[in-house]
Amino acid sequence: MSMSAALDAYMSAWQTGVHTSIPGTVSSYDAGTHRAKVIPSVRLLMDNGLKIELPELLDVPVIFPAAKSFDLEFPLDKGDGVLLIFAESDIASWKKGADPATPDSPSRFSLDASVAIPGLVPKPVKGSARIFIDKNGVITWKAKKIVFDGQAVFKKVVLARDDIYVGPEPAGPGVSLKNHIHPTAVGPTSPATPAPIPPEEM
Repeated sequence: MSMSAALDAYMSAWQTGVHTSIPGTVSSYDAGTHRAKVIPSVRLLMDNGLKIELPELLDVPVIFPAAKSFDLEFPLDKGDGVLLIFAESDIASWKKGADPATPDSPSRFSLDASVAIPGLVPKPVKGSARIFIDKNGVITWKAKKIVFDGQAVFKKVVLARDDIYVGPEPAGPGVSLKNHIHPTAVGPTSPATPAPIPPEEM
């Protein structure tokens, strides 16, 4: 074997153990810890044509946009797609909270040093709840229920296509703004009769 061929063979064997990024599929997810079990979605193809199934990866940190002032979180289900990224150093100590962390081993770009970013799928999917922004800047929220835990300030007109109920949790009684008329000096008024508030969606 020539020196060139030997170097090619060595580099090919070395690259087999170096992982950068690859699509994956969630097999289970812990919302409390933001850790998942993920199965790599692409096989490893060797130079001799051998196809290798990569193992299920355990305790994979899932990346959500987060800071002290704001964070974004949504549920992950079995079968959801993610992008797996493999760190250049062993991150086992970092996952336990060390900062800065000292690697437990000299391994680099290993399968054990993976993190996951949700959303990588072969074809676009639309979730049962979603926020969509069109090219004109119109934001559409689609959800079973939207809960605001804080003061809501609207700078312009609020349009209610059905009704608005005001009253205590969880089901009233309260007042329907559509059916209640405030007293006036020139016409009839409706009594401020409490009405049942429709139950919250669960």
